[in-house]
Amino acid sequence: TLGDALGVTALDNPEAYCANPEPAPAPETDELLERIERALGFRIDFPNPFPNEFGLATKRGIAGYRAINALYQAHRIKTIVARIRNPRILEIGGGTGRTAYYAHKLGLKNYSIVDLPFTAISQGYFLGRTLGLKSVASDGDPETADAVKLYAPETCFARRERYDLIVNVDSLTEMGWETASAYGKAIRSRAARFLSINHESNEFTVRRLPG
Repeated sequence: TLGDALGVTALDNPEAYCANPEPAPAPETDELLERIERALGFRIDFPNPFPNEFGLATKRGIAGYRAINALYQAHRIKTIVARIRNPRILEIGGGTGRTAYYAHKLGLKNYSIVDLPFTAISQGYFLGRTLGLKSVASDGDPETADAVKLYAPETCFARRERYDLIVNVDSLTEMGWETASAYGKAIRSRAARFLSINHESNEFTVRRLPG
């Protein structure tokens, strides 16, 4: 599906199955990754600093489910801010930091993440191991222009900085209503663009948030 989204593979047509019960075989994994790499314009790798990671074995490392998602998310971010010089990006809930990692490779280096402290530790470890310690600034550390900034929620709310794009994937609808509403209001007041990739199977949806 990432290949389909980038236009490097042909989108399947389920209606044709009855006429062609044996569709053309999908490309081999590494061949498909080469096509995706050419479309994205940077060398794709799958760093695995955490032990026993599960995923698809490739010549570039273990490609976990979240890593493929992160590639797509970084691509969407790049597309949205393509006409903005040195865009300021904030991700609410950054997982282990894979989207920030790939965004950094796409040249989007003015990148911040707001997350809970325990998750931020995982982000700091992942990004420190992959981008280097000088490319990560934990909450309270001195910041440089190209470092991924990691903020606790209270720090992020207190700073009140504006961003060109705020991103959230798979977390706003996992929060309580009060916390998610606070983020919704902050998004409305602090960014002109908001990218949400969230499911809608919980008590509320992103579209219901105030802002």
